[in-house]
Amino acid sequence: MSVGGQLDRKDYEKCKGSGTKLTKIIHRLSPDYRQLVIFTRTISSLIPNSPPLIEWEHKKLLKHWGALSSLLHWAGEAKETFESSHWYMRGLETIEHAATYLWEKMRAGYSGVMVPEKMQPEIRQTWEDYKAGKIDLSCVLERARIALPVLSMRIKT
Repeated sequence: MSVGGQLDRKDYEKCKGSGTKLTKIIHRLSPDYRQLVIFTRTISSLIPNSPPLIEWEHKKLLKHWGALSSLLHWAGEAKETFESSHWYMRGLETIEHAATYLWEKMRAGYSGVMVPEKMQPEIRQTWEDYKAGKIDLSCVLERARIALPVLSMRIKT
C-alpha cells in the first residue's frame, strides 16, 4: 500500500526473509510515505463523508514480522521449543501483540494514500510544494479548497 503498487515480484522475491532488504526497498519506493498520508488526510478532510485514513508504521510492522517469523522458522530441541510451555506462552504473547496492533489499526480507519503519479496537476503541484517544505498544511487546505470545484467540474465532463 505505502509504495503505491511499485513493488514488483522480482524485488519482492529478493527481500523475502530479510527485513533489512524489505526496509530498504520500502524506503526507496516510498521515502515520503508519512508526509503523503498526512497530505492525503488533509485533502480528504475537504470531501464530505471521507473515510478515516490510517498510517502504517513500517518499523512496527517489520518488528512484528521478525518476531512472528522467529516462531515460524524456529530451530532447537523439541523440549526447548514447541514442547516448552515457556516457548509456547511467549509465542502466544508475540502473536497477540502483533495481531492487536493490526486489529487496532484496521478498526481505526482505512489504508490509503493519493498516488502522486495519478494526482491531478493542481494537487500534484501542491504535493510537491508540501513535500519540499515550501508550504504548510494550512496552505495545502487553501489550495485544495480552490482546486476542488475545478476538479469536480473536470471529472463531470
